[in-house]
Amino acid sequence: MSHQSTDKPVEVVVDTSAWDDEILDNFDDFSALWINDGIESLYAALLGGPGRRGSADAFEPSALFRRHHDDDPEGASFTALLLCTDNRWDKATGRLVRDIADSGCVPDEDLDDLADTFAWVDELWLKVPVAWLDWNAEEFSSDGMAPVRRWIRPPLRRWATERLARRACDDPAALLERARSLPDEHGSAVTLGLLDAADALSPQARRTILDAGLASSAAAVRRRALEVLVAEGRAEEALRLAADDPAALVRRFGTKLAATLAGGKQSGDAGAVQGSLFA
Repeated sequence: MSHQSTDKPVEVVVDTSAWDDEILDNFDDFSALWINDGIESLYAALLGGPGRRGSADAFEPSALFRRHHDDDPEGASFTALLLCTDNRWDKATGRLVRDIADSGCVPDEDLDDLADTFAWVDELWLKVPVAWLDWNAEEFSSDGMAPVRRWIRPPLRRWATERLARRACDDPAALLERARSLPDEHGSAVTLGLLDAADALSPQARRTILDAGLASSAAAVRRRALEVLVAEGRAEEALRLAADDPAALVRRFGTKLAATLAGGKQSGDAGAVQGSLFA
């Protein structure tokens, strides 16, 4: 006996009446990107116009990446490069690049190449087919290709530095020198990446990176250096340094550390210190 479903199709209706113009523009923009069937159509849509700016939503670009590359790794690293350097998601680049790296769609050697680009390139210019661009690019081209500027934001530099340091692709001392050569926000991101990789460095390199982190003018870098100290079992030293730090961000870390240390001593669980601080 055959059974025929009597379920009726469900019509999904999205009520957009309460959405402001910015939300509607973002929705329209993402919809336009999503409906592109071919990968070159997506590239043209990403490069063809400025799009919206400032989104912290990594889900959208991650979904676009997986849609095109879950079953087809061809060109995945270039798609990753375009998505990670797009103005639309300039506040989501840290989460986005990690999502892409964890997807398994980009080979390790291509991820190393991406990291090399994000860590070492000052200004990223790509040559792309004029046909992908919706502005008069022919005057800048003699071979059917035109230059476009893409933006390497600090979270990309942080991810890249950690990857290169962990995989021994670059000397930590050279990366630290790179940090010193960059503008403050970008240099701080490189130092943060080195601190993120501290557990994979030699004792001498780790001491050098820690000293640089503790001496940084950026409060976020100093705080991350203190976290590394705690991870090394030097919580009391981190507590003393935090108490004297001029930045409220770092002193608040010290206050939390002091409370966690007190709780850990009372419970006899030293591992609770690290787990509570980094939860």
